[in-house]
Amino acid sequence: MRRLIHVAGAMAIVFAVPFTAFADDHLEVETAPGAEAEKRTFMVEGGGGLPIAVTVAGNPEGPAIVFMHSLMGSTMNWEKQYESDLGKTHRLVSLDMRGHGASAKPVFAGSYTDPRLHAEDIAAAIKASGVEKPTLVAWAYGGLNVMDYVRHYGTDGVSGIVLVEANGGLEPTPEPIKDAAYRARIARSQSADLATLRQWTWEFGDYLMRAGPLPQEEAEIIRTSSMLVPHWVRAAMRDRPTDNSDLVETLEVPVLFVVTVEEGIGREMIERIAGKLPDAEIATIPNGGSLSFWYETERFNEIVADFIAGK
Repeated sequence: MRRLIHVAGAMAIVFAVPFTAFADDHLEVETAPGAEAEKRTFMVEGGGGLPIAVTVAGNPEGPAIVFMHSLMGSTMNWEKQYESDLGKTHRLVSLDMRGHGASAKPVFAGSYTDPRLHAEDIAAAIKASGVEKPTLVAWAYGGLNVMDYVRHYGTDGVSGIVLVEANGGLEPTPEPIKDAAYRARIARSQSADLATLRQWTWEFGDYLMRAGPLPQEEAEIIRTSSMLVPHWVRAAMRDRPTDNSDLVETLEVPVLFVVTVEEGIGREMIERIAGKLPDAEIATIPNGGSLSFWYETERFNEIVADFIAGK
């Protein structure tokens, strides 16, 4: 029997409907007119038939990039890339992780803890967007989803992988000290009380934006992405497998790790992982904390474009 994260029955109906209830193929969604008229978002059938939101823009003739956001994020986290000149030379694709953004948000924990489902979401987004051999760019937790794809689909269908402030579970991350303070923070982050959830989410946004203040509109984008994630999704995604160390020997495509100078996720760990891979490199961005692609957009885009061109 599937474990159900307890929420109101009506909500279970709303968030667990199969994709076939929405469309026979995929559902087109109108996007903003003007300079970004080419940008479009549509729904595809992901793992287990779940509706997954995919956004496509940029040069249809250019090499493709598929962006994967982190936990508590959404496609909106890549707005700086969509608004930049990167789309003039590259095809840009992003998907909202299940339970995030405009994608469906089922209440069954197994919808989030099964790595194959995440892999199928990415595979469906690649197929529906019509791109071939894309480079997968994943931020933080999104690196785990990319490794889910590698585990179940291999690397023949991609040109390379970029892990941004992420290790993809290629080396197990030490368990945090689960003292009373830690347990209290986790409880607040998963609270069903919206006031508590909002307060924690705003604090989480402050952490993400610790590299410096952002204009109000940009800060709202970061926080909105997080608030779109229901409390049951936040709880379930902490229970998924995270050890992908067995995949190190299977990564035969070029891999780029992007880290920041002032903190990063553990430079020594990244260097150990890179040393085990047949074709890996590390790029360092001076600042930007967890959001180097937002604070240092031009430099980040240049690093990614150079990596793709060099493959």
